Amino acid sequence: MSKSKLGQVLESFENSPGSKSLLALARELNLSRGQTENLVDYWVRKGRIRAVAQQPECHTCGSKKACPFIFEMPRYYEFADE
Repeated sequence: MSKSKLGQVLESFENSPGSKSLLALARELNLSRGQTENLVDYWVRKGRIRAVAQQPECHTCGSKKACPFIFEMPRYYEFADE
């Protein structure tokens, strides 16, 4: 019996070291970005996957904060092993 897409999302995170983007996961599971985001959000609410901050620092002005002029970076997630 094959796993549901929801189960495949969790399994993908369990079996991969480090973090992965929504786009990479969508490609891996042959899903749309919206579908992937909904499935990942489910596991985030359940505490099985967590978001990982991937905001770049602005190196032009020397600020140590994320630059408001840089486009939004893709969101990354990782397995929340407890």
